[in-house]
Amino acid sequence: MLKKLGGGGKSQSSKRGKESKSNEKDQMAALVYRTPEMKTSIVEEVQGKVMPAIENGDVKLVIHKVFTFEEAAEAHKLKKSGNHIGKILLHP
Repeated sequence: MLKKLGGGGKSQSSKRGKESKSNEKDQMAALVYRTPEMKTSIVEEVQGKVMPAIENGDVKLVIHKVFTFEEAAEAHKLKKSGNHIGKILLHP
């Protein structure tokens, strides 16, 4: 199983970088405060709409780099730096 370290690439300006981090925190907070029923509904919608698009090749996932669990600290440094485009994954 692959685990994703959230976030995206480095923003073009420091202001935009701060906004991006703020938006990411807002999105995480929004999920934390949702009821289990609302979370179930979100998962069902993703399974019904997003997963088929990925499976059909309509949506391409961009993976920057895959790290082993032993390289987790290096993966975290890369995520914090913002010097990547695409997802950073941990794999056993």
